[in-house]
Amino acid sequence: KNLLEIVRLQKELVGEQTPSYHQCMLDLADFYVLYTGKLKQGEEIYKNSLEKIVSKEVDYKSKFYINNLYNQSKLYQITDKFPLSQTILNKVSDQLKGRYGVGHPFFAEAQEKLAALDIELGKYNDARIKLESSIAILKVKSSELDVAKQYAEALETLALLQMLEGEYTESRKTLNQANKLIRKEISADQQKSSIASEEMFYLNIYTGQYQGTEKKLKESIAVRERRFGNKSRNLITPYNQLGELYVITGDFTDAEKAVNRASVISSSIFGDSSLKFSESLSLLEKIYCAIGDYEKAEEAIRKVLDIQINKYGNNNYHVAQSLNRLALIRYYNKGNAQEIENNFKESLKIIKNTLGEKNPEYADVLKNLALYYIESNKLADAAPLLNTASTIYIQKFGKENVHSAELLILQGNLSYFKKNYSDAKNKYTEAGNIYLKIFDDEHPNYVRTLSLVG
Repeated sequence: KNLLEIVRLQKELVGEQTPSYHQCMLDLADFYVLYTGKLKQGEEIYKNSLEKIVSKEVDYKSKFYINNLYNQSKLYQITDKFPLSQTILNKVSDQLKGRYGVGHPFFAEAQEKLAALDIELGKYNDARIKLESSIAILKVKSSELDVAKQYAEALETLALLQMLEGEYTESRKTLNQANKLIRKEISADQQKSSIASEEMFYLNIYTGQYQGTEKKLKESIAVRERRFGNKSRNLITPYNQLGELYVITGDFTDAEKAVNRASVISSSIFGDSSLKFSESLSLLEKIYCAIGDYEKAEEAIRKVLDIQINKYGNNNYHVAQSLNRLALIRYYNKGNAQEIENNFKESLKIIKNTLGEKNPEYADVLKNLALYYIESNKLADAAPLLNTASTIYIQKFGKENVHSAELLILQGNLSYFKKNYSDAKNKYTEAGNIYLKIFDDEHPNYVRTLSLVG
């Protein structure tokens, strides 16, 4: 309301053709992009005020102008218009490099934002090079408040990259370092709704640190609803994370409620052909799969895959994840055997090329391909895959984790089909003990191990 009133007053005092009026319009656009779902309105303002007026009156000496460009780039990134985002960031980076040199914090900030986009697009090696350079520059002047904030953002981006590459311990250390930098500068509510908190939730969920995560996620959702409203796009990620946590803990009814809440918001703001919507849809697929509705699961994952290929292209980590899920569901649906195996192998190829063969995501595909081989009576093919996956999981998560527990069940199945019933029983029992330690005696996978032992 205040920004709209300022815009109205500027229009009356100086007119709609003046740079000062359009700068006020850009303040409004920035607000729309950062805090609301009015993205189309923000995009129109950037086109009319930033590109046609303000860009002709100011240059890259103005930090306000640079921030406007960053926010326009952010708009294009969150609406899946990656080439437009890339063009803006490349131009800003080149201009700042020419004006200030490669050792200036302004240039380092631009490199960090390019690195974040590289991560989104699956260009992990490029992202790491940019981040190492950016962090080295920002660290030197991190005692200055503005630079400290940019340094913290660069560390958050590095933590995300480390998490994707399976460097979980380093990722946690980096996130803690970022939080320490900004803790004194932002409120408790801002901390609970920050990017760093989102990344820490993902890290806790994937590494099996579930205790307390549900409570903290609900606190984050409550804070975001107070700050941004109950239909804000800032609720999409925590609701999806809560849904993912419930899927892991076997609370499928609550999982579906949380994910449906996220999907309604993402569909209303971004549309049902957006990557944001596909994130919720991929979680709904896991829920459908868990309750045995494989037809719905396959329909969902195929739509996810179509969206991802359309936005990212074929050689992307997210596409690989979905190919892995599609192959697994098609196996449950008794699909074409050769196509199922091809989906698994294509997923492995993409992950090998993007994240490497020692990444837990690579192990996830090996595990599912081994499941397929066991059920197809290709026992000799399954054994080495299970051994490789087991080594990766233990290296990344320690001996007692849900990923290794799932693998132990498969190793038990392998022994069972080989008529080595004693070893099968030991594997099932070991898996059950892990589930019991992490969850409780009512968790579906613990109950399943009791059935297998029986």
